[in-house]
Amino acid sequence: MKRCIALLLVFFSSPLLPSSLALEDFILKYKITTIEQFVENFQPTSNFLTSLIYRSQSPQVANLKKPRFVYSDKNANFLMAFNHLDIEKNPFFTIDIFQYRQKFKEYEAMKITFDPKGKKLAKVVRDEQECLMCHTTFGGIRPNRTSYIGDIYPGFFGSTSLISKKEEKALKLFIENQFSRAQRLIHKGYDNTQAHQDTKRLGRLLNQKYFIKLSEAILENTKLSPYRYALIGSMSCHEPITEFIPQSTLETLDFSFADVEKELVSIRKQKYLTLAATRDLFLGFSQSHTQNLTRPTKDDLAATNLWFLYKNILKEDIYTSQLAHELRMSILFSGDGFGGINNLPETLYKEVFQDNLQLLKLFSEVDKERKESYSPFLLSSQKMSKACPAIKIKSKTLLSSHGVQ
Repeated sequence: MKRCIALLLVFFSSPLLPSSLALEDFILKYKITTIEQFVENFQPTSNFLTSLIYRSQSPQVANLKKPRFVYSDKNANFLMAFNHLDIEKNPFFTIDIFQYRQKFKEYEAMKITFDPKGKKLAKVVRDEQECLMCHTTFGGIRPNRTSYIGDIYPGFFGSTSLISKKEEKALKLFIENQFSRAQRLIHKGYDNTQAHQDTKRLGRLLNQKYFIKLSEAILENTKLSPYRYALIGSMSCHEPITEFIPQSTLETLDFSFADVEKELVSIRKQKYLTLAATRDLFLGFSQSHTQNLTRPTKDDLAATNLWFLYKNILKEDIYTSQLAHELRMSILFSGDGFGGINNLPETLYKEVFQDNLQLLKLFSEVDKERKESYSPFLLSSQKMSKACPAIKIKSKTLLSSHGVQ
């Protein structure tokens, strides 16, 4: 899959570059002609995240001995990727960059190309159309986040918490001998556990930004908007969404909660097994090495609640609506507290509770408490006892007032 490039402001700057220079100025100042020079002068932030990919979806071929390297700052505002293949065998002399623009709530992307002979100055290349081919969501440009969410990440070191001897040996050799391009950007003591944690955290951060757009789309959708309190309440209070919907409305829906739950369990189990089989295929195993893993269940209720709305409310739009497609992908690729959909409420609440300052304050406190952590967005028992009854009343009143019956 091609790595994208996008239209970017000429005066691009990043705190990760010395003196916040524009990339073009950075290249000129340090006379950058190779990837090694770029990385050498690059200033990593604290608490950065690292992922190593031995089976990349991009055209830059990667393998166990020389994986593709992905760097992210601690907030996933700046992502950078490049390869480690030998120069004589690697025709892709590029660094791919994603920069998050808070004002527009979207990523911008670009790539830096290098002279194979290492003599000419590097060039910054932008091409929005090529980027949109592979990295589009809600019309915007985004990293392919589904590579980083769930509980199995096929093609990544640390793809599961259970590493094979083949992966362990390859990762050790790479860290010891093959990481000259990225030696400044790999944590000391980096191992499979660190790789798994970093990939999980990156997935959660990418989801966090993606959920901003998803929340906006949900609230703008005339069919789903009346269910906004039911959605945020059920996901935050860990109860079936049916507890937040009037009985008169439930009687008009095609699928019961039990029907939806049974269907989703089957679909997600198959998705999980497919990811496990894909990992084994990438590693050249003839039989499953992930058979001892169990499918995660941390966000099963949250996923079922969202699937309930997907099946019952968007039923005519399932095959035509982009929102329906995005919801489906979010549900099927979720699977743990970091990458899963438990964190959707943290972006929903800011819009949903605008007419209820008490609930807005309560949820804001929760958001502030875990802002600097990678933990899921969850209410404590004490806060649930304050918030959940009020959300149920508000949800049922809202649905009744909209005539959703």
